[in-house]
Amino acid sequence: MVDLAIAQNNSKDLNFKEFIEKNPHLLNENLFLDYYKKKTILNNPTAQEQMVLPDIKPLPTLVTSNDKK
Repeated sequence: MVDLAIAQNNSKDLNFKEFIEKNPHLLNENLFLDYYKKKTILNNPTAQEQMVLPDIKPLPTLVTSNDKK
């Protein structure tokens, strides 16, 4: 999420305070719940050891599809 915010806002040259002012959503401790059900992440041994894909909606990405035919 941080990498995405940096890329989307061209904020690599901002200090931390400026960065957070532009991206206050990153301070939301429940941000992960937009993407994962609690049971998928919390107290899940698999999620504690490896990457688990979101089960509510996909994580945001900078990658775009070239499937325009």
